[in-house]
Amino acid sequence: MRRTLSKALCVVAGLAASTPAHAQGTAQAGADSFYDARQMTLLVGFNPGGGYDIYGRLLAQHLPRRIAGAPSVVVRNMPGGGSLIAANHLYNVAPKDGSALGLFAGSVATDPIIGGVPAKFDARRFVWIGSGYSDVATCFSWGAGRFKTAKDLFERPMVTGSVGNSATLIFPQAMNGVLGAKLKIVKGYAGSSGLKLALEQGEIEGICGASLDSLQTSSPDWLNGGKINFLAQMTFQKTLQLADVPLITEFAANEDDKKVLQLVFAYMRMGRPLAAPPYVPAHRATILRAAFDATIKDEAFLSEAKRGGLDIDPFTGQELDDTLAELNATPKALIARAADVLSRSGD
Repeated sequence: MRRTLSKALCVVAGLAASTPAHAQGTAQAGADSFYDARQMTLLVGFNPGGGYDIYGRLLAQHLPRRIAGAPSVVVRNMPGGGSLIAANHLYNVAPKDGSALGLFAGSVATDPIIGGVPAKFDARRFVWIGSGYSDVATCFSWGAGRFKTAKDLFERPMVTGSVGNSATLIFPQAMNGVLGAKLKIVKGYAGSSGLKLALEQGEIEGICGASLDSLQTSSPDWLNGGKINFLAQMTFQKTLQLADVPLITEFAANEDDKKVLQLVFAYMRMGRPLAAPPYVPAHRATILRAAFDATIKDEAFLSEAKRGGLDIDPFTGQELDDTLAELNATPKALIARAADVLSRSGD
């Protein structure tokens, strides 16, 4: 498992909602006149202004430079269901000619394995282009509140909020069902901005399942100003930035409990994957994957990412395919336990 060495992030400045780019040297196998001056679409499955949106606009600026034909990319935000709405749209509605891409939460790929989510797709049939980095989910409380350490989560209820079917719902459910945490989940908040406002106004006491990267991108003052207490992190290996914050799996009573948690948290491996719909012509899929691989190593891209504090630790499309194959081979008993924990067994 790769490790995200996140720094305090600031909003990546200067990225327009639609960003034309002139083709430069490409790293793709062959050219395709299809992309000549074409306008492409990048669906971002979350609201404007958050970490996914900022990362998506950075890709929209730089990815076309690695595709011969001088295409442009227009970013279209399509929030809802933890990005399931955008994934369903990309799979079933968007053109399958290589002109449409989607940027989703990793849960879009892994949650259908457990089941009980309104996924109208087979995640293995997406053309996975690549991911810039793996992610780290966190559980934190408001700094002035009564929750100071992870142990407090097992001693008294903490009110936390959730957005759709995102990690802010799934991870607290797993913490309650597997570990016996006492999280009281308030559902229905509109995006990460709604959750953050609720925390600032005292409607909720903490948030569990929030991306560390997104936090640092959209709310660096929370970290730099010590406004929140990090209680636990949900990933496979600690990030160095939170070296003193325990992994939530450390509270598992036995190995089976730990494995169930790891299955639920598995999508952190996927990070923020970029995908194309199924049936994209194979040679265009190759072009898109090669363009992503070249972009993620491009000095201009990396320089701008660094200025914004974004650490890049990429996964190739093939690595994403391999991860999904591994997860789909999970023993059925573990999958059933995870489904039960997340109240999906009867769905």
